[in-house]
Amino acid sequence: MTEKLVVQFDQLPVYDSPLDYLAYCMGCNTYHMTDQKPCIKCGKADVSVSLECIAEKTVKRHFLNGMGILVMLHALMFVVSMSWIAILLGTVYTIVCIVLYGGIYLRYKEAYCKKELEKHVRANSQRIKLDLEKQWEECKEQINKGDYLGAYEKLRYLSQLVDNEEIRVYKLVCLNHFHLRKDLPLELKTVLLPDCNMLLIRYIYEVAKLKKELIDEATINYILRYRQQVLTEEKGEEIVASVLGGALRSKFLLNKYALALKEYLPYLPKERLLRLRKIQDGISDEALREEIISQIATLVGEE
Repeated sequence: MTEKLVVQFDQLPVYDSPLDYLAYCMGCNTYHMTDQKPCIKCGKADVSVSLECIAEKTVKRHFLNGMGILVMLHALMFVVSMSWIAILLGTVYTIVCIVLYGGIYLRYKEAYCKKELEKHVRANSQRIKLDLEKQWEECKEQINKGDYLGAYEKLRYLSQLVDNEEIRVYKLVCLNHFHLRKDLPLELKTVLLPDCNMLLIRYIYEVAKLKKELIDEATINYILRYRQQVLTEEKGEEIVASVLGGALRSKFLLNKYALALKEYLPYLPKERLLRLRKIQDGISDEALREEIISQIATLVGEE
């Protein structure tokens, strides 16, 4: 059996938009993930900017161009004016226009930037796609070379923009090479698959032992959907029981999965059984509740 790697994951930043994970290198005119500094293509540092920054600069340039037009119009008026009164009125008019224009810019700057960002992405969508595909190929090469941690860190960023089944499978390949710990920022919802995958089943089991709070309804449904395949695994019953134990976090989940949980009570640790008895009123079916409580009493050695 391959020895698992002891790793420490980088903290993945949380942004308002998935596009915030994408950066543009002004050195080689390519797009890459924000974690890649210096640029992996040209090797230059401090030349990458976020797409939001590009949008802001474009909006600012449009604003300054508008200001320039107002100033030029004022200068033209100054040349053609026949009296100082006309110049004075024209100056007041120009100042009012500049103030109003500046106010409109400040008030709607965020909306303008968002619109410009969307415009930039649409105009460069093909190039962005090609650059991301290159990075995806680099991740696969890293995995083939055994650099699972480096590949996984890249995949975490890449999956913020491109989330598909293939990327999730490769993330699972990496995760199953790590010695998982409770202090690691583990993910689960973002690696679930539509079909049965033994790597995913094993990973779910590890997460269920370390972080019960990550076990949600979708995860429980996945394990129950492929229960027959799970039971072919070593400790298959314990895997199902451990995941079903995640239902004890809420009375809603307990009531929904009480019948399935009853079947795997012998595989639950004592503290989980005592937890179940404590929140037994979450089971709406009285007969089922009594049957579970009776079975728990037998398992914990009570009369």
